[in-house]
Amino acid sequence: LKQIALTGLDFAARQHARVSSDGKADELKAISMEILESVAKLGKTLLKFEEEVHGSFLFRGGYSAGRGFSEKQSKGKTEIRTRVSKSVLSSLPSPSSIREMFDSDPRSSSATAMFYSIGSSESDPNAVLQTEDILAQMSECFSDIENDPLVEPTFQAIQVCSLVHCMGTAWKSIEGAEESVREELLDQVIAQTEEWSGTYGEEYAYVAMSAFALSIDDSAQCWPGVTNIHKTILEGQDNYLFESEDTKLLCLSMIAARLSRTADARVTGLIDSIEQSLLEHSGQTCFGASFGLGIIVSYLMTGNINGTDPSDTWRRQQAQRIICILLTAFGTCLEEENDVVLRLISSIKSGKASKVLSQSCSNLDSLFVQDGSAQKMKSIMIGLSHSFPVLNAISRIFFECVLSIVDKLPWGSGKSLALCAAYKTGIDSGVLEQKDVTEAISNTLSFVQESSKGF
Repeated sequence: LKQIALTGLDFAARQHARVSSDGKADELKAISMEILESVAKLGKTLLKFEEEVHGSFLFRGGYSAGRGFSEKQSKGKTEIRTRVSKSVLSSLPSPSSIREMFDSDPRSSSATAMFYSIGSSESDPNAVLQTEDILAQMSECFSDIENDPLVEPTFQAIQVCSLVHCMGTAWKSIEGAEESVREELLDQVIAQTEEWSGTYGEEYAYVAMSAFALSIDDSAQCWPGVTNIHKTILEGQDNYLFESEDTKLLCLSMIAARLSRTADARVTGLIDSIEQSLLEHSGQTCFGASFGLGIIVSYLMTGNINGTDPSDTWRRQQAQRIICILLTAFGTCLEEENDVVLRLISSIKSGKASKVLSQSCSNLDSLFVQDGSAQKMKSIMIGLSHSFPVLNAISRIFFECVLSIVDKLPWGSGKSLALCAAYKTGIDSGVLEQKDVTEAISNTLSFVQESSKGF
C-alpha cells in the first residue's frame, strides 16, 4: 500500500508538470488533483493504521524508522524509548485489576505483577508516587515472594526485572522531589532495604539494594549511597551472609553493571568471581551468574563501544569477555564439545571476525543439550539475550554467528528467549529483514503444530 501511494504521488507530480506544456491543461490538472486526493486519503489511512499498530510516537520527532526505538538526550544521559503498540498496551491489565488479583491470591507470581504495577496510575499516567508509598507497597509484597520462591529461570528473570522496575520507580520519586530532601530520601530507601533484611532475610534485601544501585545517577550527591551499597554487598559475600550462590552472583553483577557506567576498574575483579562460579558449578542452573552477566553487558553499551576513547575500548573488551564466558558455559551444556563454538569464542576474544566462520556456524548440524543441563542452558540463553545489541555493534558477523548457533539448539532449551532478542536487534539495526522474521515465526509455528499432534 505504501508503494502504491508513493507511485501515485510520483505519477501525479509528472502529470502536474505536463499541465503547462500540454494543450489539455484543464483536463490534466483535474486528473492530477483527483489522483492527489486519492493518494492523500490512502496516506491518512496508512498513518492511522500504523499509529494503531505501532503507537503514536512513531511519528514524533527523533524517531528513525529503521530502528525500534528513539533516543533523546537529556542532561547528558541517553533515554531509550521502546516502541510499544497500542494493541499491546490495551491488552495489559490495569493496576486496579492487578491489585484485585494480588488481594484474592497473594503469592509470588501475583506479587511480581504488583511490583510491575507500582507507580502506575489509571487516572494520571504522569503521576509520581511518594517514595514512602512505593516502599510501603513493596513491603506488602515481599512476604509472599519469600514464602513462594520461583525456581524456573524465566520466571526468576521476570521477578528480578520487576524488582529493578520498582527500585527504578523509587529513584524517579526521589528525582522528582525538592533538591533539599533528595539525600534524605536516598538514605530512607537504603534504610528500608536494611529493614527488609531483618524481616525477610538478607537475600531479598541485597537484591533490592543492588537493583536500587542500578537506578541511582552519577551525581556526587548520590555517590556515597552507591559506595555504601557496594560495601554492604561485598561484606555479605565475605561474611557468607548469602544463602545461595545465585543471589550472591546476581547482586555482584548488578553492582558491576552500576560501576561499569564509569568504566570502574573494580568491574574486572567482579567478573572474575562470576566467571569462576559459572564454570565451576556445572550441575547447577547458575541463573544468578548468567542473568547477571547479561545485565552487565547491557550496561556496557553506554557511550560508543567502538570508539577510540580508553573507556570505550575498556567497555568493548569487557563485553567481548562476558560474551565469551557465556559461550564457554554454553559449550559445557552440549552433549559433545563443538569445534565451531570453540572457534567462535576464540574469534570474539581476539575481535577478528571472518565470513568463513559465519558460514561454518550456519552449516552446523543441530546441537543437543546434555542431560542435567537444561535449566542451566535456559539461564545462559537469558544472559545471551542481552548480548545481541553489543554483538551487533562490535561485529555483524559475530552477531550472525551467535544467532546461528543458538538457532541450532532444540526447542525447549530456552532458545526462544535469545532468538526473540536477536531478531529484534537484527530488525532494528537493519541486519535482518522482515522476511527473516516471517520465516522464523513460520518455523516456530510448524514446531508448535507438530508438538500438539504428539511429534
